[in-house]
Amino acid sequence: MRFLLIFSIILTFSFFPLKVEGADHSDLESRLQHVQTIKSTQDNGKLTYSFTQVNTEIYNDRGTGSHSDVSIWYIRDFLPGWKSAGYFAQGSYNNPTGFVMGLKAEDVPGAAPILTDPIDFQFIWNDSGSGGQNDGSIWRPICKAGYVSLGSVATNHYSKPSLSSITCVRQDFTVEVNVGDLIWNDSGSGANSDVALYQIKSNLPYVLTSGSFYAQNNYSAPVGPVYGLRVQ
Repeated sequence: MRFLLIFSIILTFSFFPLKVEGADHSDLESRLQHVQTIKSTQDNGKLTYSFTQVNTEIYNDRGTGSHSDVSIWYIRDFLPGWKSAGYFAQGSYNNPTGFVMGLKAEDVPGAAPILTDPIDFQFIWNDSGSGGQNDGSIWRPICKAGYVSLGSVATNHYSKPSLSSITCVRQDFTVEVNVGDLIWNDSGSGANSDVALYQIKSNLPYVLTSGSFYAQNNYSAPVGPVYGLRVQ
């Protein structure tokens, strides 16, 4: 197993590591975007964020009979201190094109931590009944009061994800944003439940979205809420 360390700006510089399978070292810079540190508006902590290309597939819907295709991906092997803001979904089985946000907090003694694991997950969907080649399920993090999630997660089984698979962010670092375009729904799959996956979008210049997706357990218009990271 190879680990690649990517040096990145954080006021001066910090390290944002991940495992990129099959990647060329010369390609590292193109995988790195928007590495920056932001301060709390209450001056009670700092948060560093970076975007890195996803590298590990967790689920695809091959064999389900769905009218469209989907694959869901994540970043494997963060070093200690870095947390994932969510998984990436795309409407194809191709190699992944997406970048997702990683987060690292610098907490202040006496203040609430900036990042925390979810307390539970809300079940959104699984492929049971679809006859698909792969087992998979999709989940929404449930954060404790004062925290929100910036995306969703998936598994390659029907059990809940690990609580450490995604982080919740203290709400003063976030802004409510918009549900974007449809990525995929399972119409035609024959699964026992319905799901639709959507992009998360921001029209605000001072808010970045995580690169993850919003999942809803029906085909109706998406209701949210969804959040992005306030970067100034």
